[in-house]
Amino acid sequence: MTAAVEKISTPPKLTPREKAAATDEAARAIIDAEANKREKKTERLRQMRLEREAAEDKRHAMAEKIAQAASAKAKKATTKKAPAKKKTTAKATAE
Repeated sequence: MTAAVEKISTPPKLTPREKAAATDEAARAIIDAEANKREKKTERLRQMRLEREAAEDKRHAMAEKIAQAASAKAKKATTKKAPAKKKTTAKATAE
């Protein structure tokens, strides 16, 4: 009865070629899984970078608009003529 139990519990002996094939298959599966994980991470980081750049471009455009508006407002304020002063005459100052 012990011999029957040993035959059931022990796996069959593999030839060196079968061992190499099993190792090769496992290694390739691990390498493929790592490559897929790396590609997904790269794509995720690329997407994040593109979103960040788009947001920076949008902020830069808004800052330029604000700067142009402020510049135009300042230019307009400096080009306005000062109100004319009333000329005083000698009579008005004498009284």
